[in-house]
Amino acid sequence: MAKDPAFLFYSSDFLTGTMFMSNEDIGIYIKLLCIQHQNGVIYQKDMSKICIGHTEVMQKFQVDEKGNFFNARLREEIEKRLKYSESRRNNRNSKKDMNNISNTYVSHMENENENENKDINLDKEGVIGETNQIAKIPPEFRFVEEYFNVKGELEQAQRFYDYYTSNGWKVGKNKMKCWKSAARNWLSNKKTYQNNGSNTETSEPKFGRIPISELRDYASNTAPLRFERDNPLE
Repeated sequence: MAKDPAFLFYSSDFLTGTMFMSNEDIGIYIKLLCIQHQNGVIYQKDMSKICIGHTEVMQKFQVDEKGNFFNARLREEIEKRLKYSESRRNNRNSKKDMNNISNTYVSHMENENENENKDINLDKEGVIGETNQIAKIPPEFRFVEEYFNVKGELEQAQRFYDYYTSNGWKVGKNKMKCWKSAARNWLSNKKTYQNNGSNTETSEPKFGRIPISELRDYASNTAPLRFERDNPLE
């Protein structure tokens, strides 16, 4: 760990403690405090060299078991600062851990909510996927196919999709707003227009086409041809 570059300096306490010291003694005292802060202690040889003849300054220091000098107040402040820094570091680390736990929990809940939303889509609409993707018109065929498959009417998916693709995804003259509503109408009216879009003679095409049965009778019947309604959903 890098050395602490500073220590707390209480100006009021310092002025009180050095009130009757000479300016020279104060200068020496500050120098010795700085040495202790950098080295932890003041070695005896350094103290003898710097503080020789300055008895009042020497009285500000104590001697440890190894014969080194230290100022008790400065040592106390250094230790308090180290403990404070360590506690702040631990708090930051614990917050990081809590953030990681929180992020994991949020991510987990987002996944759970996403799965739950998918289940809701499946139950209510018969389609699994993102709501905005499902709702857009024209829809992707895979959503339409999935919808009809869940409803047990997979064979109607292509017919439904082809029909509304050909008419520009309109209901009557209006732009379609919800293809699932149109699909529900399509299925509810399936019996009346089953096999829509087939061109074979076994299935009569509707929605604006002339029924094949009437085409067969047209040569012998000059009555006006009957057209089916353009859109049974209207």
